[in-house]
Amino acid sequence: MRRAITLGAVAAVTIAVSAAAATGTAQAAPAPTAGPAALATGAAAALVAARPAQLHASAHDSFAARPVITSKQGLQYVPYQRTYQGLRVYGGDFVVVTDKAGQVLSTEVAQTKPIALTSLTPAVSGATAAATATKASKAATIDGVTANDTIVYGLDTPRLAYETVVAGHTGQRPSRLHVFVDATTGKVINSYDEVADGTGNGAIYGAVTISTSGSGTSFSMSDPTRAGISCRNINTGAVLTGTDDVWGNGVGTNLETGCVDALFTVQREWDMFGAWFGRVHRIVRRARQRFVELGRPTRDGERWERVINKVRAEESHLDTMRAAAWSGSSDMLMLSARQLQSTSKSLDRRFRRYLDRDLISSHRHVIALDP
Repeated sequence: MRRAITLGAVAAVTIAVSAAAATGTAQAAPAPTAGPAALATGAAAALVAARPAQLHASAHDSFAARPVITSKQGLQYVPYQRTYQGLRVYGGDFVVVTDKAGQVLSTEVAQTKPIALTSLTPAVSGATAAATATKASKAATIDGVTANDTIVYGLDTPRLAYETVVAGHTGQRPSRLHVFVDATTGKVINSYDEVADGTGNGAIYGAVTISTSGSGTSFSMSDPTRAGISCRNINTGAVLTGTDDVWGNGVGTNLETGCVDALFTVQREWDMFGAWFGRVHRIVRRARQRFVELGRPTRDGERWERVINKVRAEESHLDTMRAAAWSGSSDMLMLSARQLQSTSKSLDRRFRRYLDRDLISSHRHVIALDP
């Protein structure tokens, strides 16, 4: 049972009347007090402008602040991204930590040396870097190179490099491998896969495998392959992060534990919907292909046209249902489902004239929306 607690509040209003006010001169209202996030932003900006040694800043570095993250304890985290002569610096990001009063407490910097490149012209072509990155992928099927950017690799000894993203899959498991290729030597510097299988300890499901993001010592509960799926802190809105890929302790009151159960459920439902939509699409596609193979009959051609148009309508309803399911629009999902059922029922009795028994039986799964 939820209990409501009402607290009494006393509002004290102090009105000051000055001699100037008595003569009709109004005084300006006091400026509003800056909040913790604004204080943190200002303190971090002042620190970065001074370019202290711990930032390993060069004369050609530029910095861009990201939105402040506030912890439940009042700590303020101001993340920064670094560029070098306009090029993104991988590993050049850092965080300035302040208290709620704007006092700088610490900085966390991944880079260990200032950048001092003699040239920004790669000796290795982008095509060669992409080919090298593709060879580094262990995916059974390579779907293609989705990015091939010239960057500065800021970890260890900073150098000019390519960051190439190779998409692929092995069975149902996808891969988005980031490969860093030295733009001078053509050798692979480092790599990591966006798609990671984290170890989760849920209160409901126990020890499970969940899809997470990250590598090395930086991981997050963000799904790299299912768009928009992540687990966030309800107070800060920030995605949960960790230094390893192990999440939760099995205790229901633990935030990570709750996220493990939630992510595992959503990811399995996503896969179920994907498999079901894919299977139903195949059934409807087979029906349409069969109609095309048979061809328009010389007699009763108009009825044949109406039937094949309804099959195309089924495919359209399925596409709408898929989009509604992924976007979370339950109203659109239900409307499209009803339209699909209605179209499929009207088709069923006409199919006997054109389709074989197995395909008719399969199509009745569409009518029942049987997952």
